[in-house]
Amino acid sequence: DSGKDPKGALKGGSFGSSSPQKEKLKSSDFEEPNLSRAEAFSYQELERATNGFGKDNEVGKGSFSCVFKGVLSDGRVVAVKRAVALPSRKDSNEFRNELDLLSRLNHAHLLTLLGFCDDREERLLVYEFMANGTLHEQLHGKNKLQLGWIRRVTIAVQAARGLEYLHGYACPPVIHRDIKSSNILLDEEWNARV
Repeated sequence: DSGKDPKGALKGGSFGSSSPQKEKLKSSDFEEPNLSRAEAFSYQELERATNGFGKDNEVGKGSFSCVFKGVLSDGRVVAVKRAVALPSRKDSNEFRNELDLLSRLNHAHLLTLLGFCDDREERLLVYEFMANGTLHEQLHGKNKLQLGWIRRVTIAVQAARGLEYLHGYACPPVIHRDIKSSNILLDEEWNARV
């Protein structure tokens, strides 16, 4: 898997591996990714913000990562995504390249990447915190609220607009590949973010 689909679009969530074809390398292939929109955080800062990545701060868990609620020293409430397994150092360049791509995405219905941490053998991503959790939790969870049909349709349209941006307007296009209700997040005003 080269990390690209046949049309050349990057596949979401894939660092990509080298293609079996030989490609000419340019000097630009070795440049540092541009992470101008993503803030670099220290491990200690994120550890403090999440109370040591304590269970009380855990707000989500997936196959490959856990998400913790944190409060930064400046008062911002964030979600910190921490990999379950420690990454190898060889993946550092792929991690930086994916960060470069994620930091360039900007749409009202996409979750905003605020920053990252790449030290102490930890790779953490810092996102804006979504106060109302996932759509799945709202539809099937213990504390579910009754979402009216107008709100449900609005959430569906907003998620579709986020996906349309990724697939059709992002440069390069990003194919999500894992759209489901647990990957649609809801902010404090019940707006959807993919």
